[in-house]
This record gives sequence, C-alpha cells and structure tokens, in this order.
Amino acid sequence: MGLLIVGSTVVAKPRPPQPPWPSSGQIYHEGFDQPYQMPTNQMIDSSVWSESWSGWALERSSRHSRVAPWAVPMLAANGSWNLDPQRGAFRLWYRPEYTSGKGPGHQARLLTLVSVKGKASATWWTLAVSADGACLQLLCETENGPAACASAPVNFQAGSWHLLTLGYTETNCALFIDDQEATVGPGLLTVPVEAAPFTSLLIGSGLSGEVAAGQIDDFAAFTGRSRSRREPASPFGLDVLREVQACWARLSPVAQLGPITPEEEAATRERALAQRAARLAAEQATAESLAATGSMQTFGGGGPDYPEPGETNGLWFLPPLILNTNIVLTLYNADTNKAYEIYYTSVLLNSNTVWSSLAMTGRLGQITFTNPMTEPVRFYRAAEGSDWDGDTIPNWADADPRSTNLGALTITIESPAHGGNFN
Repeated sequence: MGLLIVGSTVVAKPRPPQPPWPSSGQIYHEGFDQPYQMPTNQMIDSSVWSESWSGWALERSSRHSRVAPWAVPMLAANGSWNLDPQRGAFRLWYRPEYTSGKGPGHQARLLTLVSVKGKASATWWTLAVSADGACLQLLCETENGPAACASAPVNFQAGSWHLLTLGYTETNCALFIDDQEATVGPGLLTVPVEAAPFTSLLIGSGLSGEVAAGQIDDFAAFTGRSRSRREPASPFGLDVLREVQACWARLSPVAQLGPITPEEEAATRERALAQRAARLAAEQATAESLAATGSMQTFGGGGPDYPEPGETNGLWFLPPLILNTNIVLTLYNADTNKAYEIYYTSVLLNSNTVWSSLAMTGRLGQITFTNPMTEPVRFYRAAEGSDWDGDTIPNWADADPRSTNLGALTITIESPAHGGNFN
C-alpha cells in the first residue's frame, strides 16, 4: 500500500496558534493543527488543511467537492463526553470563500450531527449557510424532512473571518454571529444514551461531502451541565460576555490578519535585525564610554537576551483551578530602583478593559509577587506602583494599567495538591 500526500506551493505561513480561549464549560477543542506533528519533509494535504491566523485551519473549499468527513465522536475513547447530548454549545471561526447575496451556489454545511450504525444513518440537525449566502440556518429534522428551527441573516464578505456560536438545550437554542445574539429558536432533541456511541459531529461537511465553502478554525464544544459545585453561568455552558463577546473582541483583529504573508515575514525580519543592530550599537557606545571613564561593567552575552520592545504581544496564561494554590508572578527586566504593582482583569475588552489592583505594591527592587488562585481565568500585568511618568523602561515591562497590552510577566503555579510547579 502506498501513501500519496498532496501539496501545493506555499505562499504564506501559518501564524502561531492562539491559545484556546479560556472557558470553564469547554469539554472539547480542535485547532486543526495536526501538520505541526508531521515530519518536516512531508507535504501538507491542501485539500484538508490551509494556513491560518491560528496555526492551520480545516480546508473545506468548494474546489474539493468530495471530502472525507472530519468527525468528532460524541463519546471519547475513555467514555467521557466530547459533545453534550442534551445541553451545551458549539463555537467555531468560519472564513467563507463567497460574499452574501452571491453565495456558494449550494448549501454550505458547517456542522452536522449524525448517527451512523452499519449502513443506516440519521441526521439530527445541521448548521449551514443558505445557497445564496444570505442566511445562517439551523435545520432540524422533522416528520416532513429538514426544516429551519432557527434562522438569521448574514452579511459575509469573501475572505473575512466570523465567530459563529450555537447554544442548545432541550427547551431552547440560540445562534450568535460574531459578538451578537442573532436569533433564538426551540430546543433540540436529546441524543439517547444508547445512540451516543454511534453519533458524531461532522465539521465542515455532511455525510455525502457537501462542504462549508470556506475554512474553519478553532472549534470548541461546551457542556451546560454542572461540572463542579459552582453552577455554570449559562445553560449553554458558556458565559456570553466572556466566551463570545470577549473572545470576538480579543481574537477578531488577529483573525483578520490571516496567515503570515511573505511580505510581512520579510518586514518583521528586517525590523528585528534593525532593532538588534541598534541595541548592539548602544551597548558598544556605553561600554566605550565606561572604559574611557575607568568604570568596569560587563554588557551583553552574560545575561538573557530579552525580546525587544514590539517583538512580544505579552503573556496569556490559563491555569487549572486548583484549591490552595498560589500564583507566583515574576517581573523581568525591571528597574531595581522602582517599586511595581500587579494589576489583573478577568476579561479583555480592548480599550474598555478595567484593570484592578491586587493592592500589593512591592518594595524597591521587588520582582516576585505571590497571590492565591481565586479565579479560573485571569490576565495579569505590571506597572510602576505610584510613578507612571514615561521613563526609559520599555513599555512592555513598565506599562500604563489603562492599556490592554500585557506586562512582561512570567508565572509559576505552586500546586501543593499535585506536588509540583507549573510554569
């Protein structure tokens, strides 16, 4: 038996994968980043994967009318749920290859829940875009065949990414487009326990290969059932403010960048080389000045090579929620003659983000701060404790807490329950 790997000329590179958006109700995530695990000399099948704004995306272009379905089984191999059979949500990013009004010319299937046993199959529901590209529809199976149980108009532009979310229970459902609730509808049928082992969610196509006419990335499934003593904020298993609106606000600007173009890569390389040359020249000038005055100090080579300003987008960290666990925050490249304070927020909303202080202004030169873990999701930053004055410390290490740029922090989680640390 031989293996044929199909590839095409790469004109762009995948942008580094974004971390999964934090959620307490998420039970399954698929980033379609399998090419990162493939041998470096293996061609990537362009009928399955394409370069994306977050690693790789699932390619479901109309150019490939017949594709092998990408199926997510309802039950995982260990018996846990990948998909909640009764109440939960599905969220994905979708990049249509068509513009609304013109449409793909066929129904663009995004998600299809099916049960297959032997040669028999049944469809529970389908989330799809109409053939003219003007309507997002949740098609439910009825005695008279498929019928729209929820529908909302869309205004898609070819090549633009959109965040689509379907929330469902046995009594109601809702569709979200980007950061807005678009429509509501009746509940969806619960998948019986005996049918769960034969049930799967098809992403980007139907059983017969009808494709989504675009790309799909960063798929997530949620459960609306309680997973701890604290009930979820929504019966869909996701908090609309944090896991729909904040997700869209934070990631949509990155999504619209698309993959890294050759021009962007060349410009980034030139900028990095120029910054490095400027830094080395400044260090050399300082060393010569100190040598002329008889001072002795070592520059370069002896310490860590920190990222240049503008080369880092800050830090994102989602720790597991473990009781009696501390988060140790370490500020690097700090000024030993200044005091710093730690700020935090649970949601990033661009310019509307509200940062709160941990009320723990450090001593002069203090660079580590220990704080108990009290929330499953937090973003941290550091700023001067009481003297924001535009000094010479780089903004990525000494930042205005009103800004949404994250400070240069490293995080260590002390986990007594697990007998170790996480960095």
